[in-house]
Amino acid sequence: PFAYPETQFYMISYTVYDNSSTTLPTAQTFTLTVEVISLDVYPSVLALNGYNGVNYTTNFTEGGGPVPVVNRSAFSLTNKDRLPNTYLATIMILDSQQPAEEEVLSASSVPLGMAVISEPYTLMLTGFFTISTFQTVLRNVTYNNLALIPTGFIRTLRFDVLSSGRSVLANQITPMDSNIAFTTVSIIYVDYTPVLKVTPRLTQYTEGDGVVNLLTSTTITDIDNTTLVSANITFFAPDGGDVELLNVTTTGTAITATYIHSISTLLLQGEDTLQNYSNVIYSLTYVNTYLNNPIPLTRVFTISVFDGIKSSNLVNISLTFIAVNYPPVLNLGKPDMLTFMEDITKNITLVMGNVILTDVDNTTLASITVTLLDNPDGLLESIIYVDVQLSNIITAMSYGSNKVVLTPASGTSGTLQSFRVALTLLVY
Repeated sequence: PFAYPETQFYMISYTVYDNSSTTLPTAQTFTLTVEVISLDVYPSVLALNGYNGVNYTTNFTEGGGPVPVVNRSAFSLTNKDRLPNTYLATIMILDSQQPAEEEVLSASSVPLGMAVISEPYTLMLTGFFTISTFQTVLRNVTYNNLALIPTGFIRTLRFDVLSSGRSVLANQITPMDSNIAFTTVSIIYVDYTPVLKVTPRLTQYTEGDGVVNLLTSTTITDIDNTTLVSANITFFAPDGGDVELLNVTTTGTAITATYIHSISTLLLQGEDTLQNYSNVIYSLTYVNTYLNNPIPLTRVFTISVFDGIKSSNLVNISLTFIAVNYPPVLNLGKPDMLTFMEDITKNITLVMGNVILTDVDNTTLASITVTLLDNPDGLLESIIYVDVQLSNIITAMSYGSNKVVLTPASGTSGTLQSFRVALTLLVY
């Protein structure tokens, strides 16, 4: 009753004697030799999922490398005859949507003497081995998709194992096929992150430079997308988003640009090509319109793009900010020439009340110096500060008769307005 008996020759001995005799007569012993011929009459049985079922399902993740196509811990390939035999195992991809070189079936742990035959969408393993050896090899078959972006969502793999059995009646070689088993491979797609690269045009910005272009080149790549849906360009504006501005040119694109002053962010929106987003970001400009002592801190601009699922890397560019101290501007508001009449005029007020004194980035002054450049009469002619209004605000220091220096009084700041009034108190 055993499949594939372990002993193939049996010797049967028996003795014939007369049962009527009370004593054992001389017996004659006969020997019969029985040859047991093992026939491979059973097909192999495949269970890709072992005790869980004949068929198997698994996932392949885009770019994730080879995956097993059977349940390695439970997979079984059996044959009741257990005979070493010539087997041919065939695994075939039934529904590929890609070139054959992109979809790879492969096997590891292949013993010496077993042939591995790779054909388009097909892997065949053949040789004279025990069924358990083929089971070990099939446990290690894998599927891989080498395409940068696979096509489709499902692959069906067909398994069968053919053995060269012998007919019981005719003692002839009769190939015997196993059951057919299937593995379903689901393709899991990965959304790749877009990659942004820029080259800065400037490393510093000087107060008063006006509108400047920030970039000399911009490139955007995305393995699995040809469009983007948005981009963000943001920075910390210490002088405030109303005076520190970003702008781009979107002409000829589907991209709209919105500058959000409160958070100093330029938002680009609208689905458009990678190239158009690259062009728009390349046109990025910056300006600081604040000339009243802007804060000289480095501005760091952060740029990123978004493909609808994933954001790109963050790219930072920095501008060292250089503040400029603009000089004050003085306009005396009267003719350049004054007339002094000998023996008639006692003194002349040098500056009238319509004097104009401004400073773009300061509301105070440190000093004003008034010098009589040519005084041929020496000490007989001089400049005098007639302090009748600003005794505690602006003081004057005379250096000889031809030079007066106006400075803020101790404990005061010396506003522009105070100095304007002080100038009207100078006489010659």
